[in-house]
Amino acid sequence: MEMFMVEIGLPYYKDEEFMALIPRQREQIGTLLQTGILLSFSLNQDRTKIWIVMAAQNEDAALKVLEQLALFKFMDLDLQSLMAFDRGTFSLPPLVMN
Repeated sequence: MEMFMVEIGLPYYKDEEFMALIPRQREQIGTLLQTGILLSFSLNQDRTKIWIVMAAQNEDAALKVLEQLALFKFMDLDLQSLMAFDRGTFSLPPLVMN
């Protein structure tokens, strides 16, 4: 399994068609995160850039996943194969018994 960094450009001005597709896109992203296909998803403040780290067998398989996204036709993609992807472990704060 390979890892890929996807940088996605989105239009600054969003029309009604774009806005109507957002709920479906959010659902798709949630499912892909839960299944481990997407390892991270980040959206910038002005909603014009998305960064995704994903796992796929190869670049073609990664593109096939991205092509299924509701907003795909609005996306300007840059897909890069990663040598490494490290992240900190998530943990809950220590339990304090009063």
